[in-house]
Amino acid sequence: MIRNKKSLIANARDHQQKNIRGDLLDIFEQVITKIEPLALLKNMIALEDNILSVGEYHCHLQEYENIFLVGAGKATYQMAQALESVLGDRLQEGYINIPFKPQKNQLKKISCTVARHPLPDTKGMRGTEKIKTLVEKAGKKDLVIGLWSGGGSALFPLPTEDILLSEKRKLTQQLLKSSAPIQEINALRKHLSQVKGGQLAKLGAPAHMLNLFISDTIDDPLDGIASGPTAPDSTTFQDCIDILQRHKIWSSCPSSIQKRLQKGVRGEIEETPKESHTCFEFGENIILANHNTAVQIAAQIAREKGYHVLPLTSSLQGEAREVVKVLVSIGKQVNRYVTPLPRPALIIAGGETTVHVRGKGKGGRNQELVLSGLRDLQPGMTVVSVGTDGVDGITPEPVAGAIADSATMAKAQKKKLDIEKYLENNDAYHFFDQVNELIKTGPTGTNLGDLIMVAVY
Repeated sequence: MIRNKKSLIANARDHQQKNIRGDLLDIFEQVITKIEPLALLKNMIALEDNILSVGEYHCHLQEYENIFLVGAGKATYQMAQALESVLGDRLQEGYINIPFKPQKNQLKKISCTVARHPLPDTKGMRGTEKIKTLVEKAGKKDLVIGLWSGGGSALFPLPTEDILLSEKRKLTQQLLKSSAPIQEINALRKHLSQVKGGQLAKLGAPAHMLNLFISDTIDDPLDGIASGPTAPDSTTFQDCIDILQRHKIWSSCPSSIQKRLQKGVRGEIEETPKESHTCFEFGENIILANHNTAVQIAAQIAREKGYHVLPLTSSLQGEAREVVKVLVSIGKQVNRYVTPLPRPALIIAGGETTVHVRGKGKGGRNQELVLSGLRDLQPGMTVVSVGTDGVDGITPEPVAGAIADSATMAKAQKKKLDIEKYLENNDAYHFFDQVNELIKTGPTGTNLGDLIMVAVY
């Protein structure tokens, strides 16, 4: 007779729990390796007989006198590496804006400006001016290759002449704190910019533009990635005013921004280029990878590890602390009824949630999602949420996200940490720092949104 059967079961579950945690972290690490932009693009781009192939698209380079390269984003440096290695001496020059200085610059003909993210700075503005000048320089017989990825909106700042960069920064901070979705933030960015919202395409016409995107935007709207510098803009000045009023920002935003938007509504300022504009006849926009890329890679790795996988969605959005309730509830269903999956099960989602900032704490949407989910986790469940760019919110150190299970709750209870108080102050970082559950990768050099996994075992 086994007198301490409960203890043996508990020990077995603890061992399994550690293995599950290891699996989830390994899945994330492998995803980051497989979505490295340099490797992705080298598999998708080829040059043969003067024909540049990007997937099924083919560009005859002999038709062009000069080839220029521009871009901005977290993945743009490695994208530029791939293009420069393929094009070689055919590339004349290029300018890109990136968020971090590479340890060793591998680029020869492409100049880099290291700019700030998520709030734009003067370095980014100077880099954008160089990009704008180069695009304007291109003629009818030239090719401009644009490389755009997540973070491009903040890294590609060039406010209109009637708006100061400091005023645009203030508005961006207000919008981020309001929990406004990224689509609304981008609408404002476009109407306060000289280059976003299709305006770079307008500046470049009639030169041909080949734009390649690594998308971190839900459902891949071309006008949303890096605020759509080469895509038609469907939003208007009136939309921008409506957004600010809806989030109760209108009266407190800089007066120069109010005046510009009002002038736009009255027709005194030209709208951003719409779909019918002739400038878009000279360009091609191609998405190379997106949220679903990360989800499907994670699902394949998990299956190889023996999990029954539910790739739930690659379009996850909404308030982080609300969204996680749905994911955890599916985990509970598996835990209790062994449906819709048998154990070991892994529910995977990709996308980008938001946080309505009410407190003065530190952390980002991934950490807050996990902290909120921890309240409802049952024994035999683990949740992890990470940004594929390796950066989650404003923290004292680079943090990608967090992981939690019943052991996390036990450590929190031992330290007398009150989850509700930390959520109330939007302070997930300091909660997970105390229980040693932060995931730290540093900047990954790419961005395919967030990856959220709930394991049941």
